[in-house]
Order: sequence, then C-alpha cells, then structure tokens
Amino acid sequence: MSKLFGLLFVLSILLFGCIQMGPGPVEECFEQCPDGSVVLCGNLDLCPSAFSSVSTPSQAAVATATPVPTATRTTAPEPTATPEPTPTVFVAAGPEDITGLLVETNSNTFRPSDEMNITISFNASRPLSHVKIALVGITNYRGHHYLNQQAFFDLLPGENEYMFTQRIPSCSTCSGLSYGEYSVDVTLSQNDEVLAAYNHTIEIVQSS
Repeated sequence: MSKLFGLLFVLSILLFGCIQMGPGPVEECFEQCPDGSVVLCGNLDLCPSAFSSVSTPSQAAVATATPVPTATRTTAPEPTATPEPTPTVFVAAGPEDITGLLVETNSNTFRPSDEMNITISFNASRPLSHVKIALVGITNYRGHHYLNQQAFFDLLPGENEYMFTQRIPSCSTCSGLSYGEYSVDVTLSQNDEVLAAYNHTIEIVQSS
C-alpha cells in the first residue's frame, strides 16, 4: 500500500507541474509573395501573383479559322426533246386549181430596145406550193428564145399577180429576127404537170 500511495503522489506532482507551466510559445513561419504580400510558409500558391500569372492567350495567338466556301456543283439542265414537226401532207395541184389565167403587156407594139412589161394574173383555188411560171417567146428563125424566163412561187388562194420584164432585141441578120409578130407563151406547172397555159402576141416594128 505504501508503494501505491507513493506512485500516486509522484503522478500528482507531475500533473501539477504541467498545469503551472502551460503550453510553450509557438513560432509562426511566413513567406513573402512576389507582389509584396505575405502568406504562411508553404502557401505561395495562394499569392495573388500566382493567380494573375496564369496567362490568357492573346488575340494574336488565337488562330481564327476562316470558313472555306463550299463549292456548289451546278447540274446542267437535261436537254429537252424538241417535238418533231408534223409532216405536211402534200396534195398535188391540178388544172382545176388554176382559173382565169391572163397575160398582158404594157403595149402590143414594140420597137427594138424597148422594155416590155409582162403581167400575169390568175386565181388559185387553194394554197399551192412550188408552182413554176415559165415565159418563152420572141423566137428567131434559128430557134433561139430571146424571152426565156422562169420562177417558182407559193400561191395564195384567190387572185395572184406577177410581173416580168424583157428588153426587145434588135431586128437584124445577126439577131436572126425580122420585124413582125412574135408569141409570148406563159405556162404554169407543178412537178412538170401543166396547170394552165396562155399565148400572147406582140409585134416588133421598125423604129421611125
């Protein structure tokens, strides 16, 4: 028992001494930031400069991508088929399609070198295509036709009129013509089929 009391006494003395002494002074550690502010040791990452040191990329460093225009593919329009024209049914003309053929000249008497105007008029019963009007006349004794003209026309229904001009040749041994009467023959045809014909007579007289 005496040992137990002794141990308790020693413990009480040690405890009383700790209470009297109290905790000892604690030294604090500080570090200075680059901007002059102070933080606890080991906390430099809390310095204001640590936050401001995070650089923001400048506008020059930021590459701005310019969008590249997308090529537009143009599709050529498909060709449209042109409808073929409806073929025209050709109906050949006949003599019944031409009526009232008349041939007139500006005079019935001509002198050498005179100009003769020949007017041809007639009626067509319907539109006629590629009708040939042929004029033959003033033929010398050798069979040469001084009047020999032809032309093709598309006729309209109703009255049609056309005019031709011929210079009267001289009458001499060289021309083979003598003074007197000569025929002016007019023929209307289509595809070598005669539709109408007319004979007109003129006279060549000696110049006064």
